[in-house]
Amino acid sequence: MKLYRGRVSLKTNIIPGATRLMATSKNVIPAKAGIQNPLTSLDSRLRGSDKLIIIRGSLISCILLLVFSFGCVSLPASPPGTRPVITQAFISKEMGRYGDVLKIYIEADDPQGFMFRIATSVDQVGYGHYLADWVYLKPPYQHYVIGYLQWNTFSYHASWMPEWTQLTIRVSIFDTNGNESNAVVFPFEFVSQVVRESPLPPPFNQQNLPRLGYIAIDLFNPSQMGDDHDRLFR
Repeated sequence: MKLYRGRVSLKTNIIPGATRLMATSKNVIPAKAGIQNPLTSLDSRLRGSDKLIIIRGSLISCILLLVFSFGCVSLPASPPGTRPVITQAFISKEMGRYGDVLKIYIEADDPQGFMFRIATSVDQVGYGHYLADWVYLKPPYQHYVIGYLQWNTFSYHASWMPEWTQLTIRVSIFDTNGNESNAVVFPFEFVSQVVRESPLPPPFNQQNLPRLGYIAIDLFNPSQMGDDHDRLFR
C-alpha cells in the first residue's frame, strides 16, 4: 500500500462503538490510481467477523521516534581560553636497543576537568614523521593525571633497526574542545648495547603509578622498504 500526504477517509464496516467515516470528493482516491483496498488484519482477540484496519504511519515519523527514543550523548565543551598543563614529564631512558620497552611519565593538571586524550607523535631521522597516536583518558583523570605511557619499540614493519637511528618523541594533551597543552619532547636513539632505565625522579618515584595506555606506533626501517615494506605513514 502506498502512502499519500493529507487525510484519507475510508469507508468500512461499522464496528460497534466506532465512528462511520463518510467518503467525499476530496478524500476518495480514484480507482484508476491502482490503489488496493486498505491492508487489513484479523486479530485473534477480536470477534471473527470484526476487522482491524491497519494504517501505516510515515517512515519519517518512525525515524524521528527512534532518534528521540535513543537520544544523543556528547562531551561537554571546555571553556574558551583554558587548556591542560603538563607540569612534569620523564622518559625511562634516552638510548636503548631495538625492541626495548619505553615508559614516558607525565603529570598534568586541568582545573576545569576537561582533559580528554593524550597525543604522541614520532619523527625518525632518515624516514620522516609518524601520525599521532591517541590514548583516551578515563573520567577519573580529567582533572589531574599522573602515570605513564608504554611503548614497545618492536615493529612488525621492521625486523631490525640500524644502530644510531635517532627519534624525537613529542607528547601533549588535548581537552574536549581541542585545546592543546604545552608539549614535552624527548630524544631517543637506538644502540646495540644494553641500557638500564634511569632512576625515577619525584613525583614519579611513588609506587603503583597507573599505566595510562599503550603507544601504538610501528616504526619502519628505510633500508627494508620495497615491494613488501611500503611506506604507510607520511
